[in-house]
Amino acid sequence: MKLLDHTSYKVTLELTRHELHLANALIQEGRISHECDSPEGKALEDGVRSALIMVEEALKAGQEKISTH
Repeated sequence: MKLLDHTSYKVTLELTRHELHLANALIQEGRISHECDSPEGKALEDGVRSALIMVEEALKAGQEKISTH
C-alpha cells in the first residue's frame, strides 16, 4: 500500500490487487461483526467492491489479449 496524497479530509491510497481483496474482506467482516448499517459503511463497502470488480475485469481482459496472440 502506498500513500499518494492526503489532506485533513481525505486520503488517496494505491493498493495492489491482493491488498484490495484484503481490504474488501476486512470491510465486509467488520460491517457484519459490528452490525454497521450506516450509509458511510455501505458506501465504503460498495466503493471497494466496485474497484475490485474493475481490477478483476481489467485482469481478465489482459489475459484474453495474451491468449489470443
